[in-house]
Amino acid sequence: MNELLAVLERVKARIQEHRKELQDSEALTRYVLIDPVLKCLGWDLTDPTQVFPEFPTETGGRPDYALFIESKPHIMVEAKSLGTNLEKALDKGFQYCWRNQVPFYVVTDGNLWVIYDITEMGGKEVAKVCLTAVSVGEAARILLALWRPAMPKVVPLPETIVMSEIGEKPALHQPKVRKRTLIEAKKLASQNSRPSRIQFPDGVTRNIESWREVLICTVDWLKRDLKKAVPVPVGPRSSRPLVALEEKGMRAPRRVGSLFVETHFSAKDIVARTAWLLQQLNRDPNKVVLEF
Repeated sequence: MNELLAVLERVKARIQEHRKELQDSEALTRYVLIDPVLKCLGWDLTDPTQVFPEFPTETGGRPDYALFIESKPHIMVEAKSLGTNLEKALDKGFQYCWRNQVPFYVVTDGNLWVIYDITEMGGKEVAKVCLTAVSVGEAARILLALWRPAMPKVVPLPETIVMSEIGEKPALHQPKVRKRTLIEAKKLASQNSRPSRIQFPDGVTRNIESWREVLICTVDWLKRDLKKAVPVPVGPRSSRPLVALEEKGMRAPRRVGSLFVETHFSAKDIVARTAWLLQQLNRDPNKVVLEF
């Protein structure tokens, strides 16, 4: 258990230190983020009777890993570079599993891990964890669903077992967290509520303290695509810039890397402008979640 906690700490540190390089390379993501976790969960990456990379399937596709139990593939794992939209890998992954009679499917970018039970109609989500959004103890509890010695079951451990193992006590009175999609949050913006965290569709999570940071963090999350799309106006019938390469025409500009973003809006307008920005880059605002 201690070894797994140490590995997860190192993985979280690598995500922060090498984010850009990991976003640009699936191979690097596998090597420095995914492989160490699988190895620590008991899977021998050098033994093809346990782990078969680029496993050939009847559909012609090749999942990044097939994890074997009793000489049969038990879990298919699809790896993506850090920050990739994992939902795009679901249809193909489910097809791999259904046609090859593999009961479980995992898709991960090294930070976000999602486990599905393919024996359930339509594929049922068994567990999901974003390493940078939770403690290493909580991440370990969920990822132990993939612990090889516990196979063939794929079930996260109870919280009390993991907490006692690492010497922590689960909180008896957790503050109630409200989660709202960005669109739903527009009502709260007019009620003096403040968000505390924002989570994007790829699992990237940021702690925030104000509505203004909702827009700023979204620009930061989109910045690679925004560099090709700027300037983006504040709305369809306005020439005033929302995001641009220079601050000209902005009342309260904030710098985000090489970009400038206008932040002179009310809380309600921040939500509206953020949703508009996401839509301009073909992103669904309903998949961005705020916590309060």
